Amino acid sequence: MPERILTAGPAAWIAQVILCVLLIVLAVFCLSAGAGFWLTFLFFLAGILGLWIAFRVATGGACLILDEAGFTKKTVFTSHRVDWVGVSAFAVAETWPKVAGFAKKVVAFRRLDAEEPDMFSAITDPFNPAKGFGHNYDMEPDHLADLLNDYRAAALKASMQGEEGQKTSEISPQGDY
Repeated sequence: MPERILTAGPAAWIAQVILCVLLIVLAVFCLSAGAGFWLTFLFFLAGILGLWIAFRVATGGACLILDEAGFTKKTVFTSHRVDWVGVSAFAVAETWPKVAGFAKKVVAFRRLDAEEPDMFSAITDPFNPAKGFGHNYDMEPDHLADLLNDYRAAALKASMQGEEGQKTSEISPQGDY
């Protein structure tokens, strides 16, 4: 399958830009009201750092790159590479607890070499990139899970076939596709 790059949509960074601008305005008001220097500096620094992060997300600094061998999850500060043969199937899970009756749906997976048996550990540890995705890259969670499973299935099918087109003795952990 061809390489595909998924980036965060505008909803992922517009709210952050608004919040950061409000922090900078709050810093200006603190300065004009005679608040302490460190409090004003803290608000201003938080606003500037947040704007930088939002700029990096908006310009593609945070993305998910899918290719034939695996996927690369890039965040503003880190990059993690995972091979398709090293992960379980992708599934949609709802976060807990539900806030105001709503739960965010996330795409979760399990590393096959990990000791944790919990398939939906992305819910309990959303900041660990080896367990799931914090956002859905401007896609519905079901569609993202299907896309990832299609790439994974194609990679497992290709790795199971020998040079002559016959299956090897390796067995997919998820069964036949």
